[in-house]
Amino acid sequence: MSASPFLSFLGTPILFFTVQVRCGLPILGDRETLVILRETWLQAAARDQWLVGLYRVRPDQVSLLACSGRTASPATDWTELWKATAAVRIKTVIGGRGPLWESGAIREHVESESDYKTRCATLVADPGGPVATGAGHTAGYRGMQWQLRPDG
Repeated sequence: MSASPFLSFLGTPILFFTVQVRCGLPILGDRETLVILRETWLQAAARDQWLVGLYRVRPDQVSLLACSGRTASPATDWTELWKATAAVRIKTVIGGRGPLWESGAIREHVESESDYKTRCATLVADPGGPVATGAGHTAGYRGMQWQLRPDG
């Protein structure tokens, strides 16, 4: 098996995902939606062998670094599953109907140590969360679910 040309963690590529809320609605800016997302990702780690590293939850999008276990479900399947699982719970909280997320996700391989550092800096860049925007919402949250240290 040849080595991957991309940066990896425990032998699997590290990926950068961005998922958009449908129509850019700012509905993810409260603490409860953050808790739902974090719980969903923890369940996915056990069930689907996907680990979320650094993440940034903005009111209208989620960006994160993640990698899979060796026998994990494909990235597209994992993304759609956590989005669907989180959407059911989030819509219960916000009283929404219809799709919560835009279809698909932007998914990019992290290509180098420099690329990894740049993406980490992007995820932790100001404004830091939580930043109050009124009505109990924030400009977003950031955090780390698992520490993904690149191989090498």
